[in-house]
Amino acid sequence: MRERNVKLLSFHTAGDAASRFGVLLSGERVLDVSALGAGFPSTVLECIEQGESALALLRQAVTQAESTPGSLPARHVVPLASVILEAPYRPGKIMAVGKNYADHVAEASGAAYTRVGGFIKPSWWVAALAGA
Repeated sequence: MRERNVKLLSFHTAGDAASRFGVLLSGERVLDVSALGAGFPSTVLECIEQGESALALLRQAVTQAESTPGSLPARHVVPLASVILEAPYRPGKIMAVGKNYADHVAEASGAAYTRVGGFIKPSWWVAALAGA
């Protein structure tokens, strides 16, 4: 049997700015994993860190929500239109490297370089897609 793909997301609602963890369901609905309680990951990063065991738990919850509508309390399944999507994950810091490909150098100055230039970006530069 083929494993169910799950689409992880972070979101908040107009009435509550607290970030929540969810999974996209069919019919433009979101399973609010944060509301499911103990045993479930509370963020996208936590889900990634917990690996396959967390994904298996999520797949079970998604299967239940999809196959038996009303089996979960209404606050656990919300319309996609009622949520505001966030960047799925905000890293602590973003380290980047400039002029690391010869093609990039040729497009820019064309001058050969002797060392790689690095820079950082603050994590608040990470944003959800506009209009997503």
